[in-house]
Amino acid sequence: MWCGILTSGYTYGRRSHLSCTGRCVRQSGRNTRKAFVATGIKYTPVSGRWPLLLGHPPDLLLSAKFPDHDILRIHLTFERGYQDIDGMAHLSLYERFAHRLLTFADLPLDGDATVLDCACGSGYGSAFLRQTLKCRVQGVDVDHSTIAYAQKRYSQYHPHLIFSQGDAADLGLFRSDSVQAIVSIETIEHVLDDVAAIVEFRRVLAQGGALFITTPDSTERPGTLISDFHTREYTYSEFCSLLRDYFSEVEIVSEDQYLIAVCRK
Repeated sequence: MWCGILTSGYTYGRRSHLSCTGRCVRQSGRNTRKAFVATGIKYTPVSGRWPLLLGHPPDLLLSAKFPDHDILRIHLTFERGYQDIDGMAHLSLYERFAHRLLTFADLPLDGDATVLDCACGSGYGSAFLRQTLKCRVQGVDVDHSTIAYAQKRYSQYHPHLIFSQGDAADLGLFRSDSVQAIVSIETIEHVLDDVAAIVEFRRVLAQGGALFITTPDSTERPGTLISDFHTREYTYSEFCSLLRDYFSEVEIVSEDQYLIAVCRK
C-alpha cells in the first residue's frame, strides 16, 4: 500500500519545498498501473514513505518486478526520481537541451555522434535523448543499482542507448574528444571535486562540442544549501568563473532559482 503523498508534478526549481500539486497517492497508483500495462513492470513499495508534512524529503524503497521475473530494488528520493512512479521532473530540461543542440548548425548529430548524460539517474532522460536526437546516447551514474535499473528499463528497447557506472570527476570510460555533447542536470553540486568534473567534461568533448549543465542558484542566499546531499551551491559569479576557466564560450541564465549554462569547447 502506498503511504503518504506521491506527486508526479513537483516543480523544477521548487523541489526543496516539497511543493505538492494536489496529486496524492492515487496519482502514483495510476502511474504504476499505466507502467504495468505499457511495460509489464510491477512496482511494489517495500519500506519507507513519502511524508505528508511539507519540507520533509521522501525516502521510499520499492521493488520492480520485470516481465522476465527479475526483481530490482529502487530507492525513490527527491534526488532520484522514476518515470513510472513520480513522473519525469527534469524532462523539460532534457527537451531544452535537445532543442538547443539542434540549433547548432556546426554540431552534426548523425548516427555516429555520441551524447553523454552524466548523472543520468533512472535513465528516462537518456531514453528521451536517444529517441529525439537519433544518435548514440550513453548515460553514466555513480550508483550501481540505478544503472542496473536503467539498463533493464530502457536499454533493451534501444540498442544505441547504453548505461554505465561512472564518476563525473573520472570519466575514464571515454576517450578524449570522443563525445559531441554532454548534459549534466543538477550534478555538479554533488561532486566533491567540481573542478575535476569540469576538466573531464572538457577532455571528453570533441572540439566544438556543447555542454549543457544546471545547478541550484544561491546568488540570493550565498553559503547556504537546499539539500543535505549537496557539497556546495554556486552564485552566478562563482558558476560563471568555474566554467569560463575551461570553455571558450559560456552562456548562463538564472531561471526558477536555478542556473542553466550552455558551454562550447
